[in-house]
Amino acid sequence: MNMNEKMPQNNMESTEEQEKRGEEELAYYLQNHPELIEKIERVPYEEKYAEEMEKLFFNFESEFPLDQLIAITTKEEALESELRNRAKEALIPIHSYIKKIMKETEVPNEVEQKIEDRREKISMAVGFINSGRVRHE
Repeated sequence: MNMNEKMPQNNMESTEEQEKRGEEELAYYLQNHPELIEKIERVPYEEKYAEEMEKLFFNFESEFPLDQLIAITTKEEALESELRNRAKEALIPIHSYIKKIMKETEVPNEVEQKIEDRREKISMAVGFINSGRVRHE
């Protein structure tokens, strides 16, 4: 399985379930590629991480216009929206990467808050289905 292969999914997954699945996919990939695993130690946060995350956020926002995602308000629209379904899938590796960086590096508090604000912005644009509505707050 390469990182581009997709496991079967359920479009009704919560963000928590998506994150868990992303972690499982990453663990599976690393298990099958042990040469990629190095001794994990917390290292100083470097500008290269900020640049990589900025690329991830920029690419996501370029491919998935946030205003179009926020315009999806009903469960029916959400389930039928190819844009939202693709955006929801695209969030998984972003969440996994951010979680990995937060776990493995010494991220300064102000940087951590900026990352979290940006992550929340794109996650809330996709929203979650609750009581027949898509919640973006």
